[in-house]
Amino acid sequence: MTTPPSPPTTPTVLVLDAEPLPRLGRLTGRARIEHADASTLAERLPHADVLLVWDFTSHAVREAWPGDGPRPRWVHTASAGVDHLMCPELAGSDTVVTNARGVFDRPIAEYVAALVLAMAKDLPTTLRLQGERTWRHRRPAGVPDPVAPASVVPGDRADA
Repeated sequence: MTTPPSPPTTPTVLVLDAEPLPRLGRLTGRARIEHADASTLAERLPHADVLLVWDFTSHAVREAWPGDGPRPRWVHTASAGVDHLMCPELAGSDTVVTNARGVFDRPIAEYVAALVLAMAKDLPTTLRLQGERTWRHRRPAGVPDPVAPASVVPGDRADA
C-alpha cells in the first residue's frame, strides 16, 4: 500500500525590510510573507524558506547567518551585488544566492546620458544664472560659432 503524497506546504518568505516596502501582492495565497529588520532577522531565519533582502544596504544577513538551526534554501537580494550579505557560512552552504543583476541597467544609462548632456550644455551655469535672474547668451566651450547658411532663392542670379 502506497502512501498518498503530502500536500505541498506554503513556503515562508522572510523579507529584510526597507522603505518603500516591496509589493508582494502576487504572492498572496502562494506564500506566507513575514517581515524582519536587523534586530529580528537572526531569530526568524530558521523558520524561512526564502529570504528576500530588500534592505540591500544592511549587513544584517552577514551578521545573522552564522547560528543554530536551519537556514533558507534561497536568498535573493534586490541589489546588483551580493557582497554586503556574503559571509563564509553562507558562501559554504547549499543555499542558492541570487541578485537583481541588470535591473538598474536602464536607469544608470539614462542617468549617465543626462549627466553628459548637462555637462556638454553647461547646465550648472545655466541654473546658476537662472537663479540670479540673469540672461546671458553663451555658447558652451568647444562649440564653434555657427556659420550662416547660404540661401538660394529661385530666379535670383547675379549674372541675369
